[in-house]
Amino acid sequence: MKLNAEDLKKFGEACASYLHPGRLERFVLEARLVEDIETFKKRHLVGASDTKLTLAMAFAGLLNECEFACDVAEELYFEMSWSPDFQAAVGPHTRSARLGGKNHQALLQRRDHFLSDEKLASAVKELGPRVCCIVGEIDKRGVPATTSGTGFLVGPDLVLTSRHVVSEALRWRPDEDLKFCAVFDFTSGEVISDYGKLNSMAMVRVVKFHKDWHVVSSDAIDWDGTRDELSQQDIDDLRGKLDFALIRLAEAVGNRPVRPGYLSRRGWLSFEPVSPADYRNGSRIIMPQHPSGSPRKWDFGRICRLSPCNTRMVSEIESMQGTSGAPCLNSDLRVIGVHNAYYAPNGPAEGNQAIRFDAIAPLIRNMLGNSVLNGGRYRRAWRIDTADGALSPIFGREVLQDWINMSLTVEDRPLSRSERIYATEGRDPGCGKTFSTEILKSATSVQATNIVVVLGGDTELLPDRLEDFVTALAEAYGIPKGELENMPARPGTELPREADDGDKVDRWASHKMVLWFTALLEKHRQHTVNRTEQAKAALDLMGAGAPEEIRKLATAVPDVIERGNRWSRTWIALDDLNVRSMSSHVKSFVSGLVGADIMESSIRDVRKDIRWLFLGYVPDFLMNEEVTIEHLENTLPSSEAVKTVFSSAYEDCDFEITDEALSSQVDTLLANVELFLTRMQDETPETALSLCQELVSYKIRRDYEVQEHAL
Repeated sequence: MKLNAEDLKKFGEACASYLHPGRLERFVLEARLVEDIETFKKRHLVGASDTKLTLAMAFAGLLNECEFACDVAEELYFEMSWSPDFQAAVGPHTRSARLGGKNHQALLQRRDHFLSDEKLASAVKELGPRVCCIVGEIDKRGVPATTSGTGFLVGPDLVLTSRHVVSEALRWRPDEDLKFCAVFDFTSGEVISDYGKLNSMAMVRVVKFHKDWHVVSSDAIDWDGTRDELSQQDIDDLRGKLDFALIRLAEAVGNRPVRPGYLSRRGWLSFEPVSPADYRNGSRIIMPQHPSGSPRKWDFGRICRLSPCNTRMVSEIESMQGTSGAPCLNSDLRVIGVHNAYYAPNGPAEGNQAIRFDAIAPLIRNMLGNSVLNGGRYRRAWRIDTADGALSPIFGREVLQDWINMSLTVEDRPLSRSERIYATEGRDPGCGKTFSTEILKSATSVQATNIVVVLGGDTELLPDRLEDFVTALAEAYGIPKGELENMPARPGTELPREADDGDKVDRWASHKMVLWFTALLEKHRQHTVNRTEQAKAALDLMGAGAPEEIRKLATAVPDVIERGNRWSRTWIALDDLNVRSMSSHVKSFVSGLVGADIMESSIRDVRKDIRWLFLGYVPDFLMNEEVTIEHLENTLPSSEAVKTVFSSAYEDCDFEITDEALSSQVDTLLANVELFLTRMQDETPETALSLCQELVSYKIRRDYEVQEHAL
């Protein structure tokens, strides 16, 4: 599905006006649509007067050519729920709106429910990758047919779904090739209708069932959801037959990163206590699903009925065939049910039925081992993806990775200053300073509410004038240029020294500019949404088909106002400071924005949520104990660091190798690096670090090919 030229222009203009410049670029990189992103950007920026709009149009055009633009528009539509103006501009270009009719109404309805759950915006990125589309090829009267359903990870290699989704797989004989698998990260594209084409799908992770895939299950009932009046025998059947299946996968995908470079594993939906209060009438239900084998969707509704058998619940939520097995989450994003059927006792569907999780949990808890303890354990990354698709290993860098993980995960207490400030020592070219920003971007990209700003280095020069530096920061945060018109003016040098503004430019840089920019950041970070006005607009579009909740919101007095934040955390990285240092005024401003002149515990404003990376320079306006410092050298990595990369890479593809063989492999590789550098001396641009990266990458690629495992 493609946008026409006019609609593509509107989509690109909306993205340029409301989004961080790197947001569309990230979609392009994830889809691997260009080999060299920097060359692509430079080519399109030649002669451009508006760089932001030019890049937005270039990226939008690239996505549109591959028929991703409508899917990207839909993802951004929900991601930018705090901006009604952006939603109004982009909404007509989403896939749901393009399909028209009920799909567009569903989009509006989902938007309304989405706005009522602020935490969902960040949770979608974390929980979505743990939901999969279960796809199988079955024999239908001698003709191969593809079947699908939904499932979700409850352990590193364990998926929970409805039994009837995999009922055909239960008929397979041990000597037959089972054609069932779980498809993760399926968020865009066409409906899966052919099992044989799964391996050609881009941007998804396909994991086959284990040869001993069936762990435990409970029978389904043919008439489930079709009877209103229940006999005692019916109730007994509903209590004993819970229509679920626990499946073991061939890979521990929950222990792997969602994509290479993430610091955290994909994880799984961990068990939380469920109480009767979770099943109160009217309680919120959120359901990620793959209806009819389509890309992952999120639907929202409320519990409207409980069965007298105490094992079923009915909700007012939209679903289609293929949704069976989807997790039903409550407003705290805990699993409280597994969707299994329409509720249609009188013919037409009156709701959707799910098996209560408090009935299933006791039957599978013992099968999960330790996996119920934690669904998102931290593991250091061993590689990142570069823009050109090259494999780029990470040797060591424990200090940086642990610092990033700490700043990502600490929620229940304020950060110490050293947890907020990171710096590298090391002046050698090629020692890994700039690589630090690539590690950071890779680690933080999982959440759209994270913002990374990089100034300095080869691509983004560090401005000398403070006004230019602040303008660059504001642009990175997406602050409109008009907001900068009230920037405090630089004091004139002709004024007397004793005058309030005199020639004390340093006070202007370290105090006035800091106070003004902090207030501007705080103002821009906050947003309010008038849900009543949105409901009125939705009511005008949907007419008689509008849900009751939208009708109530549209007539609410006073208006229902929601408040939230555009971003949760932000990182500012200043690169190559050993090559191009900060000007005195920029340094004074940065010192003030860091809060160097006050106690860390006294920082109460937006500055406490800004993390700083000083690359090539340890700030002299802070004490060393206030900074997490990592020393970098352009030397041969240690054998332990190289061994760790190989071990992590082999764990990700289930490649078995003995410790002795691995140690020998590492020793040989490092010896070859030293030998090459000794012989070539000044005749090669390669350094010990870069050459080691190349050889390790080559070896890992070959071993993955042997395993027939995609990188």
